[in-house]
Amino acid sequence: MRKIAAILLFSVCLAGCSDSDDNETPRSFNRILLTEVCNGASSYNIKRSEEYRYVGGRMMSRTVSQQFIAPGTEPVESTRVSFAYADDHNSVTLTDEVDTKRNYSLDADGYATECLYEAYKDRRLYTFSYTNGYLTQLTEKLLPAYGSGEGALFHTLDLAYSNGSLASIASSSFRDSPTTPTNQFRTICEAGTDKNVYAFPCLELLDTYPLTFHHEALFAGMLGKVSQHLIARSYPEQTIGKYSESTAYTYEFNAQKKPTTIRKRMTYTGGKEQDIYPNQRDIAITIE
Repeated sequence: MRKIAAILLFSVCLAGCSDSDDNETPRSFNRILLTEVCNGASSYNIKRSEEYRYVGGRMMSRTVSQQFIAPGTEPVESTRVSFAYADDHNSVTLTDEVDTKRNYSLDADGYATECLYEAYKDRRLYTFSYTNGYLTQLTEKLLPAYGSGEGALFHTLDLAYSNGSLASIASSSFRDSPTTPTNQFRTICEAGTDKNVYAFPCLELLDTYPLTFHHEALFAGMLGKVSQHLIARSYPEQTIGKYSESTAYTYEFNAQKKPTTIRKRMTYTGGKEQDIYPNQRDIAITIE
């Protein structure tokens, strides 16, 4: 059973349009705003927002801010990630305010094939593989801090689909050995009946390491097609003893089929629910 850490950050991924089964007309927009109130560790809550900006159908920036909900408080955090596209559109570099860089190499479809991540002495290489346009494998290698070298395999993800919808996420960690997995687990995803017109993947996918390093790429549509239908439920394939876990996702839409709210509810049996945070999330969505 995987351990579930306390999560303060949130992120939901949206791309331009889905590859829906009835050929919906792609929606164009310039801005996506996500807001969520997170329960704080003490007597206050925290309001977080993420704003994604697009120009001509391409993402140009992501800004994340958070604010303590208490009298007289001001925003305590604001970070911005900027995009710089190569003239030949074969690569894009993401840079934040502390000079963390992610350089993505893109194929003819605009999908990332590799990403070099550099943050001070932390260097990582990611490779992405696709089947029929869907991301099916991600590998992560830790590179030497200086100089060259192939690096050591650290983590892999394998994604499976059923009828164009996400069906499972298999995660393997190689923390102790580059050849033998230290930990392995698989999450089962069940698609609902809501069509994924705005390419809205399950939060489970966004909270799964190492895709936590690639939220902007998912928002920008650089990691392949997404599930044709919105995910309604996810749960670990294996359980330990009497403990079990299940997560339900529900969505609200406006008249234009734009999602306006996503709700996440986790339920447990045989364990201490209060030890797992957050077990409820409500995220408001604005698309303009």
